[in-house]
Amino acid sequence: MANDRRNGRHQARSPRSTRVRLSARLADLVARGIARFGRSHGTPLRRHELSVVACDLRGFTRFSSAVAPEQVVELLRSYYRGIGDAVAASHATIKDHAGDGALVLVGASHPSPDHATRAVSMAIAISRVGDELRRSWHRAGLEIGIGIGVASGEVTVGTIEAGARIEPVAVGAAVNLAARLCARACAGQILVDERKLWPEGRYVTTHLIVRTEFLKDHPDAVKKLLEGQVAANDLINNDSTRAEQLVGQGIEKATGKSIAPELVTASFKNLVFTNDPLGSSLRKSAKDAQAAGLLKQVDLKGIYSLKLLNQVLKQQGEPAVKA
Repeated sequence: MANDRRNGRHQARSPRSTRVRLSARLADLVARGIARFGRSHGTPLRRHELSVVACDLRGFTRFSSAVAPEQVVELLRSYYRGIGDAVAASHATIKDHAGDGALVLVGASHPSPDHATRAVSMAIAISRVGDELRRSWHRAGLEIGIGIGVASGEVTVGTIEAGARIEPVAVGAAVNLAARLCARACAGQILVDERKLWPEGRYVTTHLIVRTEFLKDHPDAVKKLLEGQVAANDLINNDSTRAEQLVGQGIEKATGKSIAPELVTASFKNLVFTNDPLGSSLRKSAKDAQAAGLLKQVDLKGIYSLKLLNQVLKQQGEPAVKA
């Protein structure tokens, strides 16, 4: 039984009909996407540069077995409504949704160069839906949340005829990667393939940071540290095999456990070691965090002091860098 408070009635509904009604809003968004791709006999598949967002409820199986069907319906209603609002606000397209999962395309029906940024903003909005669900059901001793994966790249989209149905399709490495990231994401986590978010796919992950007072009082110590870092980057870029061996040895010494050499090699392939601080990526990161409501307005003027670094680079015959 499910309560229908309109006119004080109580109306019995089957689980199937209830799920259909609850997903009507998302189904409408899917239908709109199909309408954009084409309605009859399928449409030619076309390649688009876009972003894919995959999301899935965490703890749903245990939740659904621990509560009454009406409570499962209540959860799904909030979940579907939250995803629908986020998708509509981002002008995205739901490729499909089944049970507690959804796959969304950003930039398929409304192409734009900022699809990756829009996808991340939409993922944050969906994650906030998960936060609300977690707070609501935590009071009842039940743990629930949403895991999200985001990836960007070239995706082939269109529709195909499947018997009497017209089904939207989306095929590409980005679709697979978004699904894998989603599968690894815990409740409340958003795992993102960041390569498409940055110019030329380059963004800073590690900075050498010292306090302004320390730099003023101990410039020689800071310069020595910079010399060591420049030498390390030079070794990595000129003899990666030796560098990987040293990293493996360092991890084993620090943790008491060895790491498989192939994992170190795979990690090195995804990193670029440079003396350039890539200051623009730090500023972009701050700007995006502010736009997402994760960071207050911050003044980054003067955050970089490159005088000593450029002295070291000049001594090594390397070009100077800018922030």
